[in-house]
Amino acid sequence: MCVWVQVALMAVSAAASIAAANSQARAKNAQAESEARIQENNTIIARDEAAYAQGEAARAASQKRREVNAQLGAQQARMGSSGVVVNSGSTLEKLVDMAEIGERDVVRAGQSGDADAWRSENKARSSETAAKLARAGKVNVAQVTAQAGLSALSSSASSARGFFGAQG
Repeated sequence: MCVWVQVALMAVSAAASIAAANSQARAKNAQAESEARIQENNTIIARDEAAYAQGEAARAASQKRREVNAQLGAQQARMGSSGVVVNSGSTLEKLVDMAEIGERDVVRAGQSGDADAWRSENKARSSETAAKLARAGKVNVAQVTAQAGLSALSSSASSARGFFGAQG
C-alpha cells in the first residue's frame, strides 16, 4: 500500500476517533442536563405538594376545631335544657373531657398534614440533590476531545513507526 494512502488512513482514523469522542461527550452532557431539569421540576412539584399539605393540615385542624366546638355547644345546650348545672361537678368534668378529646383530634388532623408536608419536602430535597449530581456528572467536552485526539495521534504515530520501520 502506498505510504501516502497509509498516512491518510491514519489521519482519517484519528479524526473519526476525535469526532466520536466529541459526540459522546456532548450526548452525555445533554443527558445530564435533561436529568437535571427533570429533577428540578420534581423539586418544584414536591415543594408545591408540601405547601398544599400544610394548607390542608391547617384547614383540617380548623374544621375539626369547629366541629368540636359545635359538639361541645350542643352538649352544653342539651344538659342545660334538662336542668343540669353545666359549670360544676361531674357535668363540667364530662365537658372538659370532651374538649380534651376534641383537641387531640384537632392536633392529629394537623399532624397528619404536617407529616405529608414533611415527606414532600424531603422529596424536594432529594430531587434537588439529584439535579446537582446530574450536573456534576457533566464532562468538559473540549478536554475529552483533546484527550481523544492525543490518544488517536499517539496510536497513529505508533502505527506509522511500525509501518515505516518495516518499509526501511
